[in-house]
Amino acid sequence: MDAPLVYELHHCSFPVRDLQQSADFYVGLLGLSVLPRPEMGVPGLWLAAGGGQIHLIECSADGDDVGTPPATINPRGRHTALSVRDLPAVVAVLEAAGVEVVRRSPPSTQAWAKDPDGHIIEFIVAS
Repeated sequence: MDAPLVYELHHCSFPVRDLQQSADFYVGLLGLSVLPRPEMGVPGLWLAAGGGQIHLIECSADGDDVGTPPATINPRGRHTALSVRDLPAVVAVLEAAGVEVVRRSPPSTQAWAKDPDGHIIEFIVAS
């Protein structure tokens, strides 16, 4: 094969219990921008994250199995990574908001936290 069939990540999608609480985290705390979203019959929010997107889909008590996030912040576990320019500033904002942050020792270019629904988010200084 001359070129990969996939050339870019378009979006990741997270099931959320409380759309406003998730918006407060991703838009209010992290500063992501809200994108237009077509009517899909379920509440949700699309967010710009550089060239990709994060889709938040509110899940009601309808019984859909959307999986269970890990119990603890585990950098080796399933997670989504977001590029940042200033990791210490991101960590400071998260910790000031009461969000638990895991960092490697000695400090590196990566840190991990959970969103309001327990999804692990890696923040990485990408070169």
